Amino acid sequence: GVDQRLVNRFPATVAIRLDALIDSAAALGLPTEPLVLRALEGGAKGVPADRIQTSLGRLLGAMGRARDALGAGTSASDLTTAASALQTGLEPTRLVELRNLRGDRSLTVPLGAYLDLVARGAVAERAWQRVVDLARRNSADREYEQIDVAGLVARQPEDRR
Repeated sequence: GVDQRLVNRFPATVAIRLDALIDSAAALGLPTEPLVLRALEGGAKGVPADRIQTSLGRLLGAMGRARDALGAGTSASDLTTAASALQTGLEPTRLVELRNLRGDRSLTVPLGAYLDLVARGAVAERAWQRVVDLARRNSADREYEQIDVAGLVARQPEDRR
């Protein structure tokens, strides 16, 4: 049946539409909880149902692309963070590069650091190179969390490449 949290948050017709996307994720072997949480977050913020549905569809597609790049055994947290990175424009080949550098270690912290740096104004390519440099050195997760955004921000419009 429909996730009770969706039923409690949305009118029945909306909950059913959102649940159909969540069922699609389950049928594809993708984690469903990130979709439920995204829907609930949108509902709590008063986002119109059609925009929530569009957002869930995008997240579902990005999680599928992340799994295609990283493999079927990828954890839900790595898939979700990788999907967010893809939604910011990161290429799937970059996910493969990071997976190869990190081996069996989680990608959540390095990708989370990348997303945080970009959100704080870092040039995406510079932020990615810093993350990859740490991965090449087999750095501990705490080192990703300590990356200073200062040297990664564009100073001139032409720096934004």
